[in-house]
Amino acid sequence: MEELVRAYAAMAGTHESNTLAMLARDNAEAAKWG
Repeated sequence: MEELVRAYAAMAGTHESNTLAMLARDNAEAAKWG
């Protein structure tokens, strides 16, 4: 069970990083295109 929790936490962390990176990229694109 603990392994599952750890794996889930790692996956959630990675997903969060990806989401933030995507948001930052989208904001940069929006700024570029005005």
